Amino acid sequence: MSKTTSKTTNDTSKTTNDTRNTTMNSAANDTTYVNATAPRSTRQDASLVHDVRHLLDRAEITDLFDGYLRSLDDREFDEAWAARHFTPDARTRTPAGDVHGRDAVLANVRTALALFDRTVHFGSNYVIDIDGDRATLRGNQLSTHVLAGGGGLFLSGGRTENELVRTDAGWRLVRADLHVSWTQGEPPVLPPELLAARGGRP
Repeated sequence: MSKTTSKTTNDTSKTTNDTRNTTMNSAANDTTYVNATAPRSTRQDASLVHDVRHLLDRAEITDLFDGYLRSLDDREFDEAWAARHFTPDARTRTPAGDVHGRDAVLANVRTALALFDRTVHFGSNYVIDIDGDRATLRGNQLSTHVLAGGGGLFLSGGRTENELVRTDAGWRLVRADLHVSWTQGEPPVLPPELLAARGGRP
């Protein structure tokens, strides 16, 4: 009986050791596999985060500029409007003149849009390039104006070129230029302050 018991015990011990060794080898192989793939997984995660951030930035920039064009038609121009769209040192170059500084942009837009009873501004074909915390937006712009005082229609079409920066409050315009390619109808008569802002530009 003792020999049989001893043999059974040895066999059981051997089986247990073999199982333990197999498990340890399997775990070691799994660890090696995980460690080998971890760097690749990290790179994939970083790439995914970058792509998502890029898409979010594009969406925010598009929303900002579309909102800016829409706001020109809503005609509610105040300091909050200016801060929502422009940096303090923003520049604009439009048919209403060349101005520098957010307060100057606000005054210029107020004066220019007062020449019309109603307007519709439409932007399209945006090309957005993002480089870190700076971006550019180029696109087409079609503007329809109803002259103040019962005047007729004045239409213009052209290209818009803009520079933006990321701020704590989100993306903001630091430069907004509009280059008119064509017009239709009689343009409004510009007041002296807009003529001065144009600096003799035709």
